[in-house]
Amino acid sequence: MSRKIRVSGACQTGGIIDSLKIMLPHDDVGHLPTPGVSPDDAFDEEIRTVDIWVTALPDYASEDHLSALNPRLQVLRWPQLYFPAFHPDIVIPSSGSHVITSMGCVYNSTLALWSWKEGVPVNKAIRLFEKDTLAALGYLDEWDNSAARMKNDFDACALDFSTFFLAVKRQGVFMHSNLHAKLSPIVHISRQLAMKMGAKSADVYEPIEDFLADPLIFDAVWPVYPAIADNLGVPGCFRWKSRERHASDLRTYLEISYADYDAQPIEKDNIHTGRFNPAFDALLTRQLEAAA
Repeated sequence: MSRKIRVSGACQTGGIIDSLKIMLPHDDVGHLPTPGVSPDDAFDEEIRTVDIWVTALPDYASEDHLSALNPRLQVLRWPQLYFPAFHPDIVIPSSGSHVITSMGCVYNSTLALWSWKEGVPVNKAIRLFEKDTLAALGYLDEWDNSAARMKNDFDACALDFSTFFLAVKRQGVFMHSNLHAKLSPIVHISRQLAMKMGAKSADVYEPIEDFLADPLIFDAVWPVYPAIADNLGVPGCFRWKSRERHASDLRTYLEISYADYDAQPIEKDNIHTGRFNPAFDALLTRQLEAAA
């Protein structure tokens, strides 16, 4: 008998749905939108008819709320993948109510934005992307913290992190950005979820990555900076892609970013990144002086 399975989450939801449709071919797998910060009437009406809710948003609806609507509902959790070790320079900043963008994307380089704010010319800002500065910022030491955080997220969802991490590490760089995973990690999460829902091993362990499109490849793809790549033993480059634009080298990226910042209503003394502070300013200033 076909079950109604609905999936909720953020950017990686489409990949989970596509994977589960292959692994659970006799079930009805689809998306359950979660507008706002708490359930609305449309969500409540839909959840009454669902057999299994696969969600990355555990705080969206309480157990009591769900039980009252649908006592037979099974809830499975999956973690939104966040892994900044490959891309520790990414920041999503704001100035007042304005979300700052670069290349038409909310992802920004912390180093590029700071350099623009401080009036550092592009030819000098390039020097901040070298190994000594990245090391001083701790960008080369993010792996263990990123893995520990991801393990905690998996543990909270009762999923096997060790099996997952061993598989995705073999791929090399398994993230498009700090927040967007490539297809393979999404498929590996889907395998564990499908097994919890009684999928056949033959359906789960086919190489379905070879037959699915990566839904996030069309969004922003951030480079692994060469110094970080050398440290991690993976390929690196300075090449950026967003939905709208492409920068084939570091100078081009900085020039585009500077022009984008100039065109936005940014107050230089009111930029919120969670990173800019006097110690950060002093460190980068010293790095520029040392490189002069």
